[in-house]
Amino acid sequence: RSSNLSSDEAAYYLPAIERIRGHWPAIDLVNDSLSATAPGYAYGLATVSLLTGSDRLTLRLVNLVVSAGVLCSGWWILRRSGIAPPWFLLPLGLCNFFVKSAGFVVTDNAALLAIALTLGATLFAGGRPGGVVAAGCATLAVAGRQNSVWLLVPLAGKILGRIRAGG
Repeated sequence: RSSNLSSDEAAYYLPAIERIRGHWPAIDLVNDSLSATAPGYAYGLATVSLLTGSDRLTLRLVNLVVSAGVLCSGWWILRRSGIAPPWFLLPLGLCNFFVKSAGFVVTDNAALLAIALTLGATLFAGGRPGGVVAAGCATLAVAGRQNSVWLLVPLAGKILGRIRAGG
C-alpha cells in the first residue's frame, strides 16, 4: 500500500540505487545521492542488488531484514547489559514509523541498525578490536544518515577512557 514513504522510495532511493548499479563499483558522491541523506545505504543496497536483483520487492525484503537486525541487536544489547528486559523493544517494534520504514526502501532503520551496533560495540567490545568495530559501525551510520554523527561522542568517551586507563 502507498505511504508517505512511497514517494521518497520512488523519487530518491530506488533511482539512486539504479544509478549506482550503472557505474558500480565507481563512487560519485556528487551525483549519486538524490536525497538530502548521505548515499551510503544506497551504495550498500546497490552492491547487494548485484546478487539479488534490484526490483522493488527484493530491495524491500532486504530492507526488512536490515530492520529485523535493529530488533535483534537491541535485544542482544538489552540482554547483555541488563539495563532492561528485552521486551522493552516492543514499542519500537510496533512503532508506526519503524514498521513503515521496514516496508519501504528508506534509510531510517538502516541507520538505527548501525547506531545500535555502534553502541553495542562501544559498550561491550573491549580493547582495540572493539574500538575499531565501533568506529566502523559509526562510519556506516554516518554514511547512511549524516545526523548519526552524534555517535562520535560515545566513541570519544571510549577513547578517552582507554587513554586515562593507560591502554
